[in-house]
Order: sequence, then structure tokens, then C-alpha cells
Amino acid sequence: MNWLAPALAHLDAGTPAMWVVLATARGSSPRDAGAAVVVTATDFAGTLGGGTLEYRAIELARTLLARGTEGAHLRVPLGPSLGQCCGGLVTLAFKRLHAQDRRWLERLQSQQAQPAPLTLGLTLPPPRPIEAAEHGPSGTATVAGTIAIDPPTPSFTLTLRGAVLPVLLFGAGHVGRALVQALAPLPVAVTWIDERAREFPAVVPANVRVEITDAPLAEAAAAAPGSAFVVATHLHSLDEALAEAALRRGDAAWLGVIGSAAKRQRFERRLGARGLPAQALQQMQMPMGAVSSKEPEVIAASVAAELMRVRAARAARRPAASSTHDPALRSENPATDPRAPWTSSGPTSSTG
Repeated sequence: MNWLAPALAHLDAGTPAMWVVLATARGSSPRDAGAAVVVTATDFAGTLGGGTLEYRAIELARTLLARGTEGAHLRVPLGPSLGQCCGGLVTLAFKRLHAQDRRWLERLQSQQAQPAPLTLGLTLPPPRPIEAAEHGPSGTATVAGTIAIDPPTPSFTLTLRGAVLPVLLFGAGHVGRALVQALAPLPVAVTWIDERAREFPAVVPANVRVEITDAPLAEAAAAAPGSAFVVATHLHSLDEALAEAALRRGDAAWLGVIGSAAKRQRFERRLGARGLPAQALQQMQMPMGAVSSKEPEVIAASVAAELMRVRAARAARRPAASSTHDPALRSENPATDPRAPWTSSGPTSSTG
């Protein structure tokens, strides 16, 4: 979602910009549906997976901007059209950004620090071959179409970002600050907790929510089931209390605690004496991270990798989302396909 802030910045500056999203993806493709870029005449942000698909999409977005095209929905067979070995079939939606688009962009921005999926309701025109837009100025009329974002009755729902791993990070010291930066571009929703307001930077990444509180144990108790806990406070006694709280919940996706092997032994002895079984204590990773280091940035990178491993394991256990909408497979003629998305009478669901 690193295209979101640039999109809003372009609106603020009045820079003409085109939003390009992978609306559907079938078979092998560089990215899943929901990947997007924002393109101007001289710059772009985000990614469609790199390679030929992204290159041609960016070049075409600039062509459509220059032509004054408002929107287009294009079919791209990755093998025949692009010569890629992926062999998949995708559609790309192009939408010129205007002031009224600020509403849905700001909604997405406000939701980035929440673990729930980020979705948009879309209504698209029939998909046209990408060649129709690339070959000559007459392509403008051929491919132009209205793309509605979050209309009252969208034809389908596009997931831009799936559910992410909720992370509670306790401690705003060197390790906490390094970890926040390491997690900034990753699919996690971080609640960053400390009582010391002065330790927090003035600006935090979009997927981070700061919680200044002198009751961190209450935050641990209120965490969503399946949250990951990262404990790196300035007090050993607080680290111990938070580790115990996370372990007693019994539903933590991961628990990492800053410290040494000697600190772990002390914690295990004290927590065991308070009734925590050895099996529960084995769930505590201390020292945390897969790489032994005392450097904050190295610890942060290692912990970030561990959290991505946990997220991947959770996703593997989750049933795959089914798709009831795939414009890439529909007829281009709405009159011959009553199920086509542009004539739908109500919302359906698709995650690509």
C-alpha cells in the first residue's frame, strides 16, 4: 500500500495522476488482485510485481493521462500479450484521480493500522484488450469507461490488502523504534505501547497506532486473539509481567522478549514458580529473533522475519477465499452475459 500516501500527495499538489490496480488475476501472475500503482508523467509509486506487466501498465497510464482518458478496464493475457512465462490472465483498471477520490483514499489511510482487510467496492466497464489502448489515439474512445469506487451498489468487492497480523509492541526505546521502521512496509498492524510520550517520534508509519499509557498490562489483556507480542521495555520487571500476561492468555500467535539467555533462565524460574507450565514457557522466544545480535536494527530485522513467518503459517491454515467475480472471464458483450459485473444488481465478493 505504499502508493496510498503518494496518491494523496498528488491530489494536494494538483498533479495529474492515474491509479492502476490489478482488478482480477487468474492463473499465474506477478501479484494478486489488489496490487496497485499510482502513476504521474514523471514518477510512480507501488508495484504490480515488476517486469513487463508493470512496465507496460505504467507507460500506458502515462499515455492515457496525456490523452485525457478518465478510466479503462483492460484484459491482459500474460503469455500472448506480454510474452511472459507466467501464463496467467489479468485485468487492469485505470482511473484518473480527482478531488472526489480523496474520500476513499483517506478511508483506506485511516484503516491501515487496523488488522482487518482493506477493501474497495468497484464497478467496472467491460474489459477490453490491452492492445486497444496501446495502438493509436483512436484507442481513447475504445477503452474509455467509468470506474466507480465504493458506489451504493458495487458490482464486486476488491481486497487491496488481506487481513494482517496484529502486533503489540511494548517499549519505545532503541529496539522498538528500529522495529517500527522494519515493520512499516509489511502486512502487520502495530499497536506501539509505552508510558513515556517523549520517546515516540513525531511521525509514525501508517500501519502503527501509538498508545501512551501507564497501564500496559491492560493493553495486553485487551489484545485481539491471535496477536503477536513483542516485549522490549526499559524495565525487566515490566518485561516479566507482560510476558506472563501474554503466556497466560494462551492464544498469542508469537511472543518475543528482549534479553539474554541469563534473563530467560531467571524468567523461567520465576514464572514457573507462579504456576506457568514448562510447555507454555517454551513459547517465549528470548532472546528474540532468529539471529543473535545486540544491534537494534539487526534485532528488528530478525524479529520482522519471525513475524512474517508467523503470518505465513496463519495464512496457510486459513481456507482460501473463493471468487464469485472474474471480469477477465466474462463476455465483453453485457447483452450476452447477464452475470457480467457491469450489469450486476448487487454486490458480490472477490479477493482475486
